[in-house]
Amino acid sequence: MSFAFIESDFKVDFPLPVKLSERFTLANATAEQLQEIKERLAMIGQFVSAPCDTYEYDWTVTKTVDGTNESSSTSVPIPLPPSEWRYRVVFFDGDNNQSLLELESAFCLLKQGIHIGFVSFNFGVMHHDEFAFRFYSDYRRIHAWPRNLTQGDVAAVRKYFQLITEVGFDAPVITALRSFHDLRGLNPNSPHQVLACFAILEALLTHEPNVKDIGEPSLTHQLKTKLVLVERIFERPLDYSTFVPKNEGEDKAKWKRKIWADLYSYRSCIAHGNRFDFSKDFKRFGTPEKALTFLREVTKLTLILALEQPQFIEDLKTV
Repeated sequence: MSFAFIESDFKVDFPLPVKLSERFTLANATAEQLQEIKERLAMIGQFVSAPCDTYEYDWTVTKTVDGTNESSSTSVPIPLPPSEWRYRVVFFDGDNNQSLLELESAFCLLKQGIHIGFVSFNFGVMHHDEFAFRFYSDYRRIHAWPRNLTQGDVAAVRKYFQLITEVGFDAPVITALRSFHDLRGLNPNSPHQVLACFAILEALLTHEPNVKDIGEPSLTHQLKTKLVLVERIFERPLDYSTFVPKNEGEDKAKWKRKIWADLYSYRSCIAHGNRFDFSKDFKRFGTPEKALTFLREVTKLTLILALEQPQFIEDLKTV
């Protein structure tokens, strides 16, 4: 029996194992699988700090504020009994990993983003060292995990997986989905993440600008107009709460178009090497991390829509 170790840490509020498809089952690691997992994590531990802590501890975060209103946080580990360790796997028969790649693509479309680490086959182990290094060296992982995986998330993974397998290996949306998945290899806060997300959105939603287009740059116009349109049929609502409008009474659609124009301006500054002060030029987004989190969620939701309604997205692209 082959298995894939899920490096993302999450809690569940339902019993495991649970079927994800006819071939794949999500489960807690067995004793034998756990031994192999810990051996591989020990190898990773030579380069990054305490990878097992993610799965064997809960963490409480306490914040303190000094007289200058500067706050700091301290993470306090709470050891879990072995019966509550969160080492999760997907097990399956056979050594063909093509369907596993499709399953991993389905996992990455969840809002919380779940990623597979190494895969143990009968003939050996397949792993991506660059992905593992990025994951375990992210200083935020103790604060960000564990996340919750709900039964609704499991149902979503089943749906995404079926759509991915049905749409066809060479479909444009699959190419875009692979590109999004491969962003795991980049620093999570790299400005190249912004460029890549916009490249995926442009590939899915925009056509080549007409040389006769005048006024506002065509790509900016296409993106901000089309994204406000498709947002209405996204699977999950977008959270604009951190992007406070300057005028509370401002027309919502107009305000959203301004957000997209500013995001695209941010992308252009990165792409062309223009100097900017984020705290001034893009103050509405709060921080680069918040802007990127929002952009990644939009990219996921656009990919999901392209899987569900490929003809609609194709028609929209030409407009």
